[in-house]
Amino acid sequence: VFFTTKLQNNAGYSAAKAAISRSLQKSGLGYIDLYLMHSPIGGPQKRGESWKAIIEAKNEGVVRSIGVSNFGVRHLQEMVDANVELPVINQVNEYT
Repeated sequence: VFFTTKLQNNAGYSAAKAAISRSLQKSGLGYIDLYLMHSPIGGPQKRGESWKAIIEAKNEGVVRSIGVSNFGVRHLQEMVDANVELPVINQVNEYT
């Protein structure tokens, strides 16, 4: 089993830390295999704060891999320009 879950809202650092903790508790697992930032909604500051919390969770070992979902090129470029750890995946939902 490979467990993946997402941060629903980019509401900043504290909210992201709390959401990760809730996901761990609800899963009953000791770690999350892949944690995704669900969308770029929230603006650059909230995205950056949320991403910082996700990176910290990875560094703490409670999350193994980190990624994003539905990010556009400009959102990914924002991360490159900020010189932060980059996501291992960008899950994109295509609707037809």
